[in-house]
Amino acid sequence: MTIKTQAYLVLLILTTINFLNYIDRQIIYAVFPLIKQDMLLSDKQLGFIGSAFVVVYLITSPIFGRLGDLVSRKGIIALGVGLWSLATVGASVAQNYSQLLLARSLVGIGEASYVVTAPTIISDYFGRERRGKALSFFVMALPVGSALGYILGGHLGEIYSWRSAFLIVGFPGLLMVLLCLKIREPKRGAVDNTLIHESYADSQQNINLKEVYISLLRNKQFVTAVLGLTAYGFALGGLGAWVPTFLHRINGLPLGLANKLFGIVLIASALLGTLTGGYLGDYFLKYTKKAYFLTSSTGMLIGVPILIIAILSRNPSIYWPAIFFTAFFLSFTVVLNAAIINAVHPKIRSTAMSVNIFIVHTFGDAVSPPMIGWISDLSDLKTAIMLTPIMIAVGAFILLLGAIKTSFQERVF
Repeated sequence: MTIKTQAYLVLLILTTINFLNYIDRQIIYAVFPLIKQDMLLSDKQLGFIGSAFVVVYLITSPIFGRLGDLVSRKGIIALGVGLWSLATVGASVAQNYSQLLLARSLVGIGEASYVVTAPTIISDYFGRERRGKALSFFVMALPVGSALGYILGGHLGEIYSWRSAFLIVGFPGLLMVLLCLKIREPKRGAVDNTLIHESYADSQQNINLKEVYISLLRNKQFVTAVLGLTAYGFALGGLGAWVPTFLHRINGLPLGLANKLFGIVLIASALLGTLTGGYLGDYFLKYTKKAYFLTSSTGMLIGVPILIIAILSRNPSIYWPAIFFTAFFLSFTVVLNAAIINAVHPKIRSTAMSVNIFIVHTFGDAVSPPMIGWISDLSDLKTAIMLTPIMIAVGAFILLLGAIKTSFQERVF
C-alpha cells in the first residue's frame, strides 16, 4: 500500500468514526421527550443530562490533549471510541436518572480523547498543501453527523423506543475499535519541514505543560483562530439550540417537521460548504499564508446578511433557501482547524487542539443557548436570536484583524 493510499484510508476511517461521534453526541436531544415521559423527569433534570456531557468533555480534553503529545495516539483513540460507544449502549439499559447521567458523562470522556488526537494524526499524513481539504472532510462529520443524530434519534425513538435508539447507534462504534488499532500511526511532523521522531523520550524532552501554554498564548495565529472560532461557536451553538424552536414558535411549523426539515437542509448545505471551504482554503494557500483566515472570514461575512434574511422572513420560499446558504457559507470556517494545526509545533498539536476546544466551548456554545433563552424571556425569540449574526460578524472581524496584524510564521514554539 502506498503512503498516499494509506493516508486516505486513515482519513476515511477517522472521518467515519467522527460521524459516529456526533451521532452519539446529539441523539440524546432527539429523544428528550421520550426520556422525560419514561423516567418522569423535569426539564431541569433533562438539562443536566446535556450539561454532564459538556462539563466532563471540557474538563478531560486538556488531559487527553497533553497525553496525545506524549504517547501513542491511536491507543488513546481506540480507548476513547470504545468508552463512548459502550457508554451509549449502556444508556439503553439505564434504570434510573443517575445511571443515565453517568452514561452521558462517560460519553464526554471518550469523545474528548478522540477530538483532540484524531486531527493531529490526519495532519501528519497530509502536508500543508492538502491539510485544509483533509481536515474539512474530517470536520464535515460535525454538522452532518449532528443532523443525522436528530433524524435517527427521532425516527428510531418513534418506531421502537429511546432505549433502542441508543443501542442501535452505539454498537457500530465498538466495531470501529479494531480498525483504530490497525491504523499505522505516523511520526509527529512527518510531512512538515521539521520531522519530530516518535520515541517517547524525544517527545517528552524538556517540555512542561506551563511552557506549552505560554507558547500558545504568545502565538498570535493560534490566539486569533481560537477567538474567531469562539465568537462563531457562540452563534452556532445558539442557532443549533433554538432554530427548530424558532421555526415552530415564530414561523408556525409543527415541531417534528421543523426538526426534520432543518436536519435535511443542514446535511446538504454543510456537506457542500465544508468541502468547498476546504478546497478554497488550500487553493488560496498557494498565494498567501493568510488563506485560511481570509476564507473563513469571507464566508462568515457573506453569511451574516443571509442569516438576517432567514430570521426576518416568514415566507418558507425565502427562509429555507436563506438557511441553506447561511449554513453553506458559515461552513467555510472548517479550515480554521488546519490554521491551528499549522500555527503550532507538531509536538504540541494535541494540546493546542484541547485548549481550542476548552475555550470555544466554555465561552461559546456553552453560553449562548441559555443567554438567548434569557433574552427571549425578556423580549421575544426573534429579537434574541438576532444576537447570532452579530457574533458571527465579531468573529469575522477578529479573523480579518488577525490576518492583517499577524506575520504567520509556522510552528511557533
